[in-house]
Amino acid sequence: MSNIPQATQQNDVPPVTLPPQDFWTLYSPRGEFPLSSTASIVLHLLAVLLIILIGRLVLTKPAEQPAVDVLHVGPELTAAPDEGAREGPQSEESLEAAEQPSQEAAAETMPIEELVQVDERPESQVEVPDTAGQMQKATRKAQEGSQAAKRARERLEAAKNRLNENLGSVGGGGGSGPTGRAARVARWIMRFDVSSVRDYLAQMDGLGAQIAFPDRGDKFLYFSNLASPTPKKELKDISNETRIYWVDENPQSVAMVCQYLGVPDNGFFLAFLPRELEERLLRMELAYMNLAEEDILSTTFRVIRRGGGYDVQVESQIPK
Repeated sequence: MSNIPQATQQNDVPPVTLPPQDFWTLYSPRGEFPLSSTASIVLHLLAVLLIILIGRLVLTKPAEQPAVDVLHVGPELTAAPDEGAREGPQSEESLEAAEQPSQEAAAETMPIEELVQVDERPESQVEVPDTAGQMQKATRKAQEGSQAAKRARERLEAAKNRLNENLGSVGGGGGSGPTGRAARVARWIMRFDVSSVRDYLAQMDGLGAQIAFPDRGDKFLYFSNLASPTPKKELKDISNETRIYWVDENPQSVAMVCQYLGVPDNGFFLAFLPRELEERLLRMELAYMNLAEEDILSTTFRVIRRGGGYDVQVESQIPK
């Protein structure tokens, strides 16, 4: 007879009892576990990113600022634009000057006793600055400058009146009405894109213009062939001048041109256009918006480079 025990029946296994529902909600009744886990992960990620950012700021070198060249326009221009600072071999004098230490560097190596200079003169012999005298000189210089500007303005107005009379008598139309050659002077505006004094003179020479500076009396010093290194100059009277003109009163450009040509700076110069260019400008003006001269308040022309030379085009127009 077999001694193998018989398997117990299923009913003999005690039933498994589950804990009550309150047991499962006891440890996270409001979702603390998922919220705290998510917050912990986010805080750790932010800490890692902050450490990386601080490391980059500490280890990364600041970028070098680009070099900026400053162009001085006006009286400070001491050389022609194409003769300015450029790389290349240096002269022996410049090399010797570079080898010699500067005054500031030498001062740094001097003893303190030599750097400090004490005025040992008696108090009665010490020179006191003449403040009142300096103020008088400054005032006198300002008055002289104001008087010179006034005289220059008077000469300019006299020249414009004379030229406008000539324009009204030759070609018809005066300067007081809406039409006529003298009215074009007040209506037309010329614009130049200038990079240097030679560029400015080359553009005016490309238009066939001559420029004139006030001299003595009614005489003006005319310059032609402006693109040449040695422009031609001639002393002439403007009483017979019948070409249309414009006035440059910009302090920077006037000073720059005067210095380049070696003439006194009187605050302005005149530029005269050939009659052929005047007629072409008039045709361009009238065709721009199909307006009559009496209906145009102002027309702006821009000088442009074209075909190795220079030309003029209408940039804008303002009707009345």
